Amino acid sequence: MTAAKTACRACGFPAVLRAATTRIVVGIGDDSAGQLRGRTSRALAQSPGTEPTTFPGGHTGFVESPDIFATHLRTVIREG
Repeated sequence: MTAAKTACRACGFPAVLRAATTRIVVGIGDDSAGQLRGRTSRALAQSPGTEPTTFPGGHTGFVESPDIFATHLRTVIREG
């Protein structure tokens, strides 16, 4: 088990996320795969049993390519 998963379970986030009545989407930038931000986001998304959603760009994809990011975000919101 990774440190991120251990920390997430220890703080009680999984139970809180599972109990949420709203849809929760954890996003990861495509360019962040394997990096600390990507790994912790993946652990956060998986803790309540969901999969993360990838977005174009890196950690700040919304700044790097705002038009592409916005188009993808709209698609993710509509699919929910």
